[in-house]
Amino acid sequence: WMPLQIEGTHAFITVEGTQSEVTAATVRGDITVKGPANLVSAESIEGEVIVDGAKGRVKATSVNNGVTVNGASGDLVIETTNGPIVLTKIASANADVGSVNGSITYEGTPAPRGRYRFSTHNSNLWIAVPETSSASFTVRTYHGTTNTNLPVQGGGDGRRGKRVTYVLGGGSA
Repeated sequence: WMPLQIEGTHAFITVEGTQSEVTAATVRGDITVKGPANLVSAESIEGEVIVDGAKGRVKATSVNNGVTVNGASGDLVIETTNGPIVLTKIASANADVGSVNGSITYEGTPAPRGRYRFSTHNSNLWIAVPETSSASFTVRTYHGTTNTNLPVQGGGDGRRGKRVTYVLGGGSA
């Protein structure tokens, strides 16, 4: 498949159904990529970025809006400055996800020995994994609290300024 590269200043970009590599960038406009793309790189300054059903690596960034990824199965690198990040139905073995002023929501099944990093400086972080998962969670907060409703071992005092580790199942991810 031939790679797609789309750029514009005031462009609203939509790509559907390709298995190709997709690179999309715009200053003022939303980017939507739907379908089994093998690699997605999408960047918007003022627009929302939506990736649905990607089968390869996804790198998605927005400065002043949100990023939504649904049904991805490759490695994830997701960043925003002023917007929420919503990741649903994720089957990735590696995720590096960060926001400065936006919440992060992750729903997926951790892969054995998978590596996941989530960071937000000024908002909330919600992680949803099946109770049957095998994962270790190291959580640190400076001005917030941590809590879980999963059947985990460990934990302890999840108050402000503390670092806690929770283990679910065998703790492999």
